[in-house]
Amino acid sequence: MPTEALKLSQATVRYPIRGGVLDKTQDFFTAVDGVSFSLHQGEVLALVGESGCGKSSLAKAILGLAPWSLGDFSFFGKPMNLNSKKDLKKVREKVQLIFQDPYSSLNPRQSILEILMHPLVARSYNKVEALEKIKNTLHLVGLNQDSLNRFPHEFSGGQRQRIAIARALVLSPSILLCDEVTSALDVSVQAQVLQLLDEIRNKTGVALLFISHDMQVVKAISDRVAVMYLGKIMEMGSVDTVLHHPKHPYTKALLESIPGLDPNFPPKILEGETHFNSKHKDSCLFAPRCVYCRSECVSQSIPLQSADGVQFRCLFPLERSL
Repeated sequence: MPTEALKLSQATVRYPIRGGVLDKTQDFFTAVDGVSFSLHQGEVLALVGESGCGKSSLAKAILGLAPWSLGDFSFFGKPMNLNSKKDLKKVREKVQLIFQDPYSSLNPRQSILEILMHPLVARSYNKVEALEKIKNTLHLVGLNQDSLNRFPHEFSGGQRQRIAIARALVLSPSILLCDEVTSALDVSVQAQVLQLLDEIRNKTGVALLFISHDMQVVKAISDRVAVMYLGKIMEMGSVDTVLHHPKHPYTKALLESIPGLDPNFPPKILEGETHFNSKHKDSCLFAPRCVYCRSECVSQSIPLQSADGVQFRCLFPLERSL
């Protein structure tokens, strides 16, 4: 059984809403609401959903870049308090974030050697050890040593993303948080980066929390997938089960929105606004946009249920496979 690298229980992320003359906190916006899941060593868990569903906020909260409000967090079986500087430092030593944009995530004034050297020097590596580690990491991501004295503007988008991946890997992390790492790249380059991440996972045993809104990319790399909507997990299970036999209407809608090559079957655009106006806070968030919505969906609490190895938040799960 693979080691459990990360476990979240009822994770909640709330941003303060400020206003007034004194700019005081008047309310809170809940970006992530009671999310629970585990991530095992060497596993790829994908978080998917539309923009604004809370995927990136959750990843940032794990690194202390967003306010961790409620919930329990354990790291390799040890409980951690992400509001504690001591515990947060331990997490940051083994968890690294790869950003979405390979152009703005690298300092244009620094050479690749400087970009990769700073994290190691901050961890008290001497320069000889650091240089050797940098060379090995560059080889791992498919770049040669001649790249070290060049600057980010001299590389293509795909090469820059490889450099960003190398910057995360140079510290030998146990978990990589991949935040839309292929969305700014061409399709052919996306495939290369996905293949690279898969090779790194197999060689190093690093676990990936892969954030994306592209269901095709998720199919290509993930072991499990969690579908998020307005801060909550709507469905979670193995990638084959969830993407081929979805039980939640939202998952089905996301899959049907994927463009295909057959002009007779155009993608179905999910209509409606992503807001919730039900009086019952635990009722279905997706109800205002769901074609299968019934009166019970907006009047009852809807907890996560389990069936066929899948967790889903729906009173009337779908039965037909796609």
